Amino acid sequence: MPVEATLQESHRAYIRAVAAALTQAGIGISDVDFLEDVWDDGDPIRCAHIHLTRLSTMQVYGVREVWISWTEEWGWTMQIAAPGTTFEVAYPLWAQVLPAPADVLAAVQAVLAELPEDFDRPRPAYRSNSDWDEALETQLDVYTEAEQHVSASSTDDSRETPFSLDTQPAVSGQGTEDDPGMSAGSAGNR
Repeated sequence: MPVEATLQESHRAYIRAVAAALTQAGIGISDVDFLEDVWDDGDPIRCAHIHLTRLSTMQVYGVREVWISWTEEWGWTMQIAAPGTTFEVAYPLWAQVLPAPADVLAAVQAVLAELPEDFDRPRPAYRSNSDWDEALETQLDVYTEAEQHVSASSTDDSRETPFSLDTQPAVSGQGTEDDPGMSAGSAGNR
């Protein structure tokens, strides 16, 4: 029987699926941080950082630190910081909150290949963390259940992704690439 993730933990399996997609494609990860963040009004927000290794980012970004961040309001952004600073710029990677891991991978590969021309474009919010979004929660639950299924059926401690890198797990009412339908935070893609 699956263990329910608390609201503050429900995004973790999705973040791990994205990290697995990056790793499987050869993009080095030095750390994954699940942040316990709170907005000024006291509302908790689900967010995480995946820190990329300098070996993966050096060609385009030099010695600056590069990581990708996810929040339930803004989706994925790439963060860059000069050595000794905490933040330089945030670049939106995808125009929805929960793109499939393969879509995040493609966006990261594109920005690791060359500095985007529109690097200073605004970072929009796609939803509010205080609004209940059943479609978003259902999508996150699919990742959690799939990860639990793999953990339960695995005989070793390997952390493989239970999904295809090409598609997001099927969620009722989510739509597909051929039939977009409505999905949480859907605002098209980049």
